[in-house]
Amino acid sequence: VYTENDEIGSLIRSIQKMIYSINHFVIREYQLELANKSSELKALQAQINPHFLYNTLENIRATALMRDAEDIAMLTEALSAMFRYSISSPGETATIREELKNVNNYLLIQKYRFPGKINYYEEIEDSEALDYRLPVLTIQPIIENAVNHGVEMCTGEGCIRFKMFMTDYHLIIRISDNGAGMDEDTLESLREKLDNPHGEKNGNGKNWKNRKQSKGTGIGLYNVDQRLKFYFGNTYGLNVMSTKNVGTVVEVILPLNENRMFKSCRDMGGQ
Repeated sequence: VYTENDEIGSLIRSIQKMIYSINHFVIREYQLELANKSSELKALQAQINPHFLYNTLENIRATALMRDAEDIAMLTEALSAMFRYSISSPGETATIREELKNVNNYLLIQKYRFPGKINYYEEIEDSEALDYRLPVLTIQPIIENAVNHGVEMCTGEGCIRFKMFMTDYHLIIRISDNGAGMDEDTLESLREKLDNPHGEKNGNGKNWKNRKQSKGTGIGLYNVDQRLKFYFGNTYGLNVMSTKNVGTVVEVILPLNENRMFKSCRDMGGQ
């Protein structure tokens, strides 16, 4: 004979079993979904691996040449070279000569997008500086920033100038454009972001994260600045100057002596 307590106990046990079964079912379905998502992700990664990408671009280039579409072949070759440069050496260093070759591939594509819009000039005072090593993808993001937030937004033809010179202790790379420029508030916000990468308060007690920022402005510059500080120290990196409707100048400040030591250590490690 079941008592009331027995009936309640039996009911509780049944509910617990049901809850356990539901939880087990939910967890199993969740794990299955994760497995499927993981498989889909791996499949996508396999499809876009570098070799697949390079071979596909090379096939497109060959087809374009067969059909006398030399402009498409040229663009495809430039894009392939950019991908190869970006993907093949993550976290490594490159010479300025290699960086500028990547810049020219990038600008070849952009000039096709904006015909007659972009003029690019290089001024290199000492060719020895072309062998200077710095983190991969240091210069191209700055040029890209000049195109996207400067030249592309201005009326008429745009001009981007690359100038490089050495002082007694520094190598200076100056990239300027005659584009849209930044107002004082946006420029100050960007400078605060570069000076306070973790969002520390500035001298006025304000946090740069709370300031008005132009959408997308400074993200590439911030990344470049942080990598330069990682390699060479916090006293080096980017210096940005800009005037609204006049243009922007980005200076890359690098150490001469420390770079020579860095090159020597890297070369010794590779032997």
